[in-house]
Amino acid sequence: MSLRSFILHNFWLKLFSLLLATLIWFAIHFWIEGGNRPPANPITNPITRQLFRMPVRVLTKPGDDRVFKVDPEEISVFVTGEAAVLRDLTPKNISVYVDVAIIRSARETNQQVKVDVPKGITADVVPRTVNVEQVS
Repeated sequence: MSLRSFILHNFWLKLFSLLLATLIWFAIHFWIEGGNRPPANPITNPITRQLFRMPVRVLTKPGDDRVFKVDPEEISVFVTGEAAVLRDLTPKNISVYVDVAIIRSARETNQQVKVDVPKGITADVVPRTVNVEQVS
């Protein structure tokens, strides 16, 4: 059997098989990359956004007796998620802080604000950095 007849024999069936295998591969690839999350139902669980004004807390090492001042003291936290999840969300479930445990001797520095929220919720803060000043 020659190479030409090997390729051209049942050519359309071979081409269809190749296209089908490629589509299956892409479907599995995107399913894995997407985290196997089922699509949200926009009617029963619409995506909503809420705003909270939260104080910025200072996270230090245990036994650290330094005192810090944060400017601004409050920031805006925008949380996004499904309505069913946000319905039970309270400010007590959100933690906004700056980590000053790594600061050695700087009197004043800009620090990135970190936010901890429950699973299924994403958060965005404004402003993203705050000025931290060591008072004592």
